[in-house]
Amino acid sequence: MTEARTGRSAFRLASWIAALVAVVVVAFAPTSARADGKKGDDDGAEPPDVTMQCQVIEILATKTDHPSVAPELKDVAKKLKTKAFSAWNTFTQSGRSSKTLSRMVPETFDLPNGKATVMIREVDHPAKKRARVTLDIGLAKKSGKHYADTKSSVDAGDFLLFARGGDDGIITAVGCQ
Repeated sequence: MTEARTGRSAFRLASWIAALVAVVVVAFAPTSARADGKKGDDDGAEPPDVTMQCQVIEILATKTDHPSVAPELKDVAKKLKTKAFSAWNTFTQSGRSSKTLSRMVPETFDLPNGKATVMIREVDHPAKKRARVTLDIGLAKKSGKHYADTKSSVDAGDFLLFARGGDDGIITAVGCQ
């Protein structure tokens, strides 16, 4: 009877050891989680280089008896008619610059009344939706004095608008697609 008991004890011990080995193997097995918290392959490869066409538009805004939006501003006309810009009612384009930007590479856009520095931080591609672009934007007056430094997200093909403080009447629109 002692031999039967010893055989069962040995079998149980072997089962526990096998279970422990399985737990250790699973616990230390490589996973597909990435260090940045996103799902994906653990092959260490960088994501493909992202490039987008980005535009910066400089708009002169004034208050007149005959409200109007210049035809070349049709891509931002709807936003210019919102309450945020109600101090002005006439908008003309003073400059437009377009460049191809790569992810994490800042580019400077020269404008008639200042400069804009734009950098694509990341591009998110949600399922069945337009890509969402996170941008670092720095705006400066012609004198070189910075008046805005921000990190903002916008849908690809849409624009972010920034108005200068005071009575400058200058609006800067930034967008990428």
